Amino acid sequence: MAEITSLSTTDASNTARFPEGMAPSAVNDAARALEGMLGRAFKDTIDGALTTAGTSTAYTCTLNRQESAWYTGLQFTVKWHTASGATPTINPTGSGALGAKSLYWPSGTQVTTNDLPSGAVSKLYYDGTNVQVLTTTARVGAASD
Repeated sequence: MAEITSLSTTDASNTARFPEGMAPSAVNDAARALEGMLGRAFKDTIDGALTTAGTSTAYTCTLNRQESAWYTGLQFTVKWHTASGATPTINPTGSGALGAKSLYWPSGTQVTTNDLPSGAVSKLYYDGTNVQVLTTTARVGAASD
């Protein structure tokens, strides 16, 4: 399945879904495929958060996109189901498990015990080696606890 990451920044190179001379009857399905691609990307990064599973040191999550491998720049947003333990990893599933990667702060410090509170939301970015935790919100309800 093609995903938003398979699109080219050169307009004329994006011919897979809407080839020249395509039958009018095929336009609806091609447009729906493109809308699905955009919807999955937005739900993973901008207007949604994937809830993690697994343990406090071996998180998992299921991407809406069908990514088959890590690539530099891969981003997604998660809501932590449990507070982090020491040296946690995350292993998202797209079209298969991508493989566990360690979680680090942008400063280069590895995430450790209770750095990521249960219920908090974080934007994650794969830098080519590790997954950086770019942002983390306060735990939901923390002010009233």
